[in-house]
Amino acid sequence: NAYCSRESLTKQGNYSKIQFGNHTHSHYVMSALTHEEQYEEIHRSDRILREMGLSLSNIFSVPFGGPNSYNAETINILQEMNYDGYVLSSGKRVIDCHTGQNNKTQRLIALQRFMPPNNRGFLLGIE
Repeated sequence: NAYCSRESLTKQGNYSKIQFGNHTHSHYVMSALTHEEQYEEIHRSDRILREMGLSLSNIFSVPFGGPNSYNAETINILQEMNYDGYVLSSGKRVIDCHTGQNNKTQRLIALQRFMPPNNRGFLLGIE
């Protein structure tokens, strides 16, 4: 019961004031995947969200959000897919630039999200 159905998400007016963002299809650690696997994870989720006709954010949320959860390949893919930035949850301010393919410096905005210390309890409503 923690997830919304496709019908609920696309029903007229249900979510007219929010945007949905990509967080990959299977929630794997991006840095553990090959370039092709990362691309498929990001692209598949992006395609599904677009097909649903939802209002989309152009910011990608990195699964797990730590400094080792993504790599230069992840940034390259996001740049290729025209994302403006990515969200981390490592608990510190980040300004991140990577040298990507073809020796170009790729700049995406790196944002931090707040994660309460007892994240599991917070999400499940457990005291």
